Amino acid sequence: MSPRIRLIIISGLVSAVLGGAAAWALSQARQSQREQKTADATLPANHLTFEPSPAEYVQIAVAVVMLVKQIANLFRPDKG
Repeated sequence: MSPRIRLIIISGLVSAVLGGAAAWALSQARQSQREQKTADATLPANHLTFEPSPAEYVQIAVAVVMLVKQIANLFRPDKG
């Protein structure tokens, strides 16, 4: 199998895993939001929530791209 084909397969697998993890996290967050709306109790003052701004979403996306690039570089053949 050529290195290019191997890289494409590995990239696809990594993308599938990351996509699945993101979908799972989103579904868990939505489920949590539904449960919070139905709960009658108020949240304590020190309750932590994850509410990123659009800039933080961009930072997360850049970090994921850099991670994928580093993984891809692991499988790049050495020159020379």
